[in-house]
Amino acid sequence: MRICLHTNFEIGFPYIGGTQTFLIKLAKELLVLGHDPFIVCSSLTPEYCIEGIKIFGVIPEMYKKKLLGEYNGVFSSRFLYDQIFKNRTPQYALKELSSYTKFQIQNFDADVFHLNSFVSAAYLQVDFYDKFIITNNENDIECDGLWGNGFFSIFKDLVYNKKTFLHKFKILCTPSYYYANYLSNILDLHIRNIALGVLLNDYMLKSSYDIDKLKDEHSINKEAIVLLVPSRFNVKQKGQDIAIEACEHLCSLFNIELVFSGVKDSLYDNIRLFQNRYKNYKIRNNVHFVKTDSMMKLYSISDIVISPERYCSYGLSISESLALGIPTILSDIPTYREIAAGYCHAFFFPLNDIDALADTIKATLKKNHKTFRMYEDGIRFRCNNDFRETAKKYSNLYYELV
Repeated sequence: MRICLHTNFEIGFPYIGGTQTFLIKLAKELLVLGHDPFIVCSSLTPEYCIEGIKIFGVIPEMYKKKLLGEYNGVFSSRFLYDQIFKNRTPQYALKELSSYTKFQIQNFDADVFHLNSFVSAAYLQVDFYDKFIITNNENDIECDGLWGNGFFSIFKDLVYNKKTFLHKFKILCTPSYYYANYLSNILDLHIRNIALGVLLNDYMLKSSYDIDKLKDEHSINKEAIVLLVPSRFNVKQKGQDIAIEACEHLCSLFNIELVFSGVKDSLYDNIRLFQNRYKNYKIRNNVHFVKTDSMMKLYSISDIVISPERYCSYGLSISESLALGIPTILSDIPTYREIAAGYCHAFFFPLNDIDALADTIKATLKKNHKTFRMYEDGIRFRCNNDFRETAKKYSNLYYELV
């Protein structure tokens, strides 16, 4: 089966962010199952390949000129906001984004089109809606962060009152049971939960990397305890501010190196502001901002993973961490509870509570001062969160359409 996977965003390399990771991993596993998947996204590169997956970059000419001019060719969600949503009513912007989506996919032949945002397809006009499946990877708060404060409330009313085309699609999904129920109720749509997981071949339980060499590459003290925050560098959502403030409390007690991944070109302004905000902290000389082509390398040198996220549609990075048996400290939000509750190497702290995070890190360090990895718990998590099962479920859904 030929399957077109689509996102309005860009998939670069190294790719970061949940949707990009999800699409690459899903395509790889669909390929193993025997399907013919490819990805269409917003990129100035017409055709390229990542990890064996064909990717096609499609941007309408009018937007391409603006991207090359005003934005120096750097694509981000901010570009779509500025060009489509800014200073426009949500309904008009939704129609424009659906036109953008249609332009991206209209010249591709596929048995199934798998889109990855309800917003991207709200007013999509196609001949056959039963060839489409939509996985929504943006919760209500993320939508407001992407498309403007108050956007989701208006979007919700439009969908609920059947003023969009979403009710025409046969299969709608989201990766979280919590959000499947929540969105089904407030949008009056049948939304299925297809949980994600970890592509186990990409994240072997025991690393074969030269750990000392990797630490040298990133100028990380070999004797220090490495704490990793693996999320995209978006402080408002991902809570990097909570992490550094908690570590500031602990740096006089423990030899700590704090690593932030999720770095890409369009986020460097955010990083500079962050560095300036915390320039007087004692921990500042032990903080690293890393752009990597392999999260597995960073997980390999990490003793503890911290994810103080304020809201999240799923949690791929913490799934990877738990699958590797790494003690993982998590904010107590519904999607994280859904993924991690019941595993001995998952530790929760109250949302936005800096002192509680510091205390949880301290307790974890004292408890696991000799060996941090908890392999048996990692194996148990891997058995329950194998991405192969996710791909099989999607494959079955595709067959429902054809």
